Amino acid sequence: MTRQIGLTIPQTGSQRELKITFPDSCPDGACPVVLALHGSGRGIGDYDTVPFYVRQKEISLGYGYAFAVLQNGRDTYGTDEGVANVHAAVVWLTGNISHGIPVTLWAASAGGICAWRYAAAHPEKIRAIIGTFALYDLDCGLRLLQSCRDAWSGKDTSGRNPAENRALDGKIPIFLAHGTDDTAVPPEPNACRLAADTGAYLHMVEKGVHGTGDFRYYEKAPHPALSRCGNR
Repeated sequence: MTRQIGLTIPQTGSQRELKITFPDSCPDGACPVVLALHGSGRGIGDYDTVPFYVRQKEISLGYGYAFAVLQNGRDTYGTDEGVANVHAAVVWLTGNISHGIPVTLWAASAGGICAWRYAAAHPEKIRAIIGTFALYDLDCGLRLLQSCRDAWSGKDTSGRNPAENRALDGKIPIFLAHGTDDTAVPPEPNACRLAADTGAYLHMVEKGVHGTGDFRYYEKAPHPALSRCGNR
């Protein structure tokens, strides 16, 4: 069963689409939730059509989670608006789907900044975080990625870089998978630094790059995160 809603964001009055797919084990809709935070240029539709992202949904459903995707546009790069959108989604999901169970975030690429910023501000609302070649150092993204510079154009970045704040240290279980040959989001200032800062589990994918053709990213990192609070 799938449900899609228009979520009104209290801080801005804007609407964002939120799509939820339910596992067979929860026909009444009461189950733990994975909230996917997409990368740059991605969105809700990719989790139905792109095999790499469809696999995230399949893994989550297999553990008994409802799988939700928030359409966050370029604010997925962790702008204040993007973090507010995530908060509205988490509040709705915990109130209507998980019945108070904290949400597990699954961040891909640019969505990492939203995940780390949100979880640092609201650790009580997050059960665990999975990061798939996820951005951690905002300065790295601004330096290397035009899409990141576009998302943050005209916005204040001071105090908003998770890698500088280190606000996640020890608060939430984190499970990372990152490619050794990723040049878009290099592992050293991102996954490796995050693991050093927080003690996160890190699976380095040998020769892995920043792309959607390598399913080795799902071999290890998602499973301990999801087995913590699933219905399987």
